[in-house]
Amino acid sequence: MTTRTILLLSLLALAPIVSIGCSAQYTYTRAVGSWKSDTLIAPVEATTSWVDRIRCQLEHSILADIELKILPSGQYTVKLHGREFTGQARITSLLGDGLGVATEIGTLEAEGRIRIVDENHMILEGNGTEISLIRCR
Repeated sequence: MTTRTILLLSLLALAPIVSIGCSAQYTYTRAVGSWKSDTLIAPVEATTSWVDRIRCQLEHSILADIELKILPSGQYTVKLHGREFTGQARITSLLGDGLGVATEIGTLEAEGRIRIVDENHMILEGNGTEISLIRCR
């Protein structure tokens, strides 16, 4: 192989890596800012079981009062029903749907994914729970 061929193959091999890094950086910079819980939750259908209705009501009462502030450094502050938690998020995965992050709150470690739906909507996913947030203006 010639030097040009090797250089071309190297550039082609690096293109997906650079693309993934740029996509992750774009998601991260869009997530920086202040967010609050999106209280618009789909109504529970009458045909769902009573257990599902109670679970939905419980989730709504817990998740209805969340405020999240993410700083460019990865530090965040969460206010949940008047209690404030702070922490440092770290990136765990660049591949997949959204950006993988992990953090510790006290002795509890949590992992999840951040998905930016559009400029004003973000979804946090983790352990089967999905929290929809809207940007504070």
